[in-house]
Amino acid sequence: MMTQYLSIKNMAVLFALSLGAVTAPVFAEFKIPKIEEKTLDNGLKIFMIQQNEVPLVHITLGIATGSTSDGAQWGLTSLTADALALGTKSYTKQVIEDTLDFYGIEYETSVSKDYLTIDASVATSELPKFLPILSELVISPKFPPKEIDKLRDRTV
Repeated sequence: MMTQYLSIKNMAVLFALSLGAVTAPVFAEFKIPKIEEKTLDNGLKIFMIQQNEVPLVHITLGIATGSTSDGAQWGLTSLTADALALGTKSYTKQVIEDTLDFYGIEYETSVSKDYLTIDASVATSELPKFLPILSELVISPKFPPKEIDKLRDRTV
């Protein structure tokens, strides 16, 4: 019994000593990138963070309207957010979907109480192909009645 006690005690001492040999992990140094802010002539504020490690652009647009703006038409902002990609002045729903798929562009909308948010991630090399579409999604969506009806039926 005494031998068993000593061996457990010896193992505990060895374990404790081995902990002293373990060093803390070394983490890569992280620097918070500089945030640049610009205001366009139309009042739109743009915040930019540049990181050149990955050739990817992530865009977040926040539009000051949310579910609290719906009033008696509950769900209107969510329906509008989903309907933005149904077509624009120059691009059909199919062209938008095909472009997003072909170039691997991630696009999604979400609605909070105060904002409708559009998020997109696109390879830097494909940004010139996506920006005209994104611009029209925000400025001149078409809201085709047949597509709106389909969306409403799926949503409600």
